[in-house]
Amino acid sequence: MKIEYSTIANCQPDQVWAVFSDVQNWSQWNPLVTATWIEGQPWEQGSQLVLQPAEPPIKVKAKLLNTAPPNSVRWQGSAMGVSFQQSFDFSAQPDGTTLMNTQLDLSGAATFFISNKMKQQGVDLFALWFNAMKAEAERRSVSGAIAPL
Repeated sequence: MKIEYSTIANCQPDQVWAVFSDVQNWSQWNPLVTATWIEGQPWEQGSQLVLQPAEPPIKVKAKLLNTAPPNSVRWQGSAMGVSFQQSFDFSAQPDGTTLMNTQLDLSGAATFFISNKMKQQGVDLFALWFNAMKAEAERRSVSGAIAPL
C-alpha cells in the first residue's frame, strides 16, 4: 500500500532541506510529528531516529537507508504490525521552485485493516506537514535565513 503527497515550494531544495533536516526544531513549525536521533550521526546511512506523531500517540523507530542532502532521504521501520519505507525528495524545478514529494510504502498483515478513509487521513496529514515545512522554508528564503534555526 502506498501513500503519496507532493507540493511545490517557492524556494530552492537547500532551503527546504535546511528546514527538514533540523529535526530538533521541528516542533517550532510542525505540530504533527517530532523526532529525536537515538543512534549514529544525523542524516548518515544506518542512523536511527524516533518519530513521534501527535496522533496516534506512538513512538516509531526509523533507520536511515540512504540520504543525499539536500535532495532526498529514505528511512524504514515498523510499528503496530506494519512495516514501512518512506522517501522524501526535494527536486529543483526549472522555474526556481522545489517539488517536495513523500512516498510511504506500507506492508505487513496489519495493512489489511487500513481503510481508504485511513489512507486519505494519511494523505491529509502529509499535506499539513509538507505545507508547514513549505511555509517555513519560504519564510526563511524571503528572510535570507538558509541555515537551521
